[in-house]
Formats: sequence, structure tokens, C-alpha cells
Amino acid sequence: IENSVAAAGRDMRQETWGSSVPKSRWGRLAAAALLWTVISLLFALPDLSSTNWRQSLLGGFSQWWAWGLTTPLIFWADAQLPFREKQLGMRILAHLPVSVLLTTLYFYVFGSLRALVGLSEWETLAGSRFLVNTFRQGFLWSWPVYWVIFGARQTFLYYEHYLAGE
Repeated sequence: IENSVAAAGRDMRQETWGSSVPKSRWGRLAAAALLWTVISLLFALPDLSSTNWRQSLLGGFSQWWAWGLTTPLIFWADAQLPFREKQLGMRILAHLPVSVLLTTLYFYVFGSLRALVGLSEWETLAGSRFLVNTFRQGFLWSWPVYWVIFGARQTFLYYEHYLAGE
């Protein structure tokens, strides 16, 4: 009886988790867009009652959708690494230079989205001044977001590995 109860519980966990992750590419895209939109709204909430609510909302969308557009590159870079799940230390070390590059790319995507919605000028993206300002003003605040995304992916992969081993 104990084995059948444990097996039923395992099957239930796998069904519940597996059914919550969209299977199709469009389903995953829609889920990701919804996730980044909700995060944008959550971070914009404190300023929505101000007179500049539109700018705050568009800025939040630009910021978090830029991370949403950068996330597949983070996942792709992680998938290219030759390390197994158990080699987390090596995986983290390998991501250090990648994280700097992709966080810098995030700033270009962020700046592009801000220009697209009219919050800044396209010219701000040109030249080395943009890169200097990125490292002076916002890099250390955005770099941890990269690591949160990386950590979320590692958690998901670990969980899948755990379920496969049951």
C-alpha cells in the first residue's frame, strides 16, 4: 500500500507540474509575455498614482520586456555549456563573462524599447557614451536580475532532474 500511495503522489506531482508548463512554442511565448507584463505592472504600481503614470508604466514595460527578450539568450547560453547539472560551480564561473555581455545587451534592448515608446531618443544608443553611462549608472542594479533569471532556470532544471530520477 505504501508503494502505491507514493507512486500516486509522484504521478500527481508530475501531472500538476507538467500541465502548468505550456507545451507549444506559442504557449510558452504567451506565458512569458504575460509573466514579464505582470512583473512590469508590479514594479510600476507605486508610481501609477502620480502625474507621470504613463511614463512610469512605459518605462516599466521597457525595462522588464527587455529582460523578457534577453532571457532566451541566457537560456541558450546556459544550454551551450558542457557542464552537467551537478557542476553548478563551473556553470556559475562560465556565466560570469556571459552575464556581463548579456546584461550589456539588455541595456541596448532596454534603450531601444524606451526609444520605441518615445521615452528617449534613438541617438542615445549610439557611441561609447551609452556604454559608459550604462556601467556608471545602472549595470550593478541590473546585473543581479541576470543572476535571478539564471537561478530560476537552474531551479527548474534541478526540479526536472529530480522528477526524472523518481
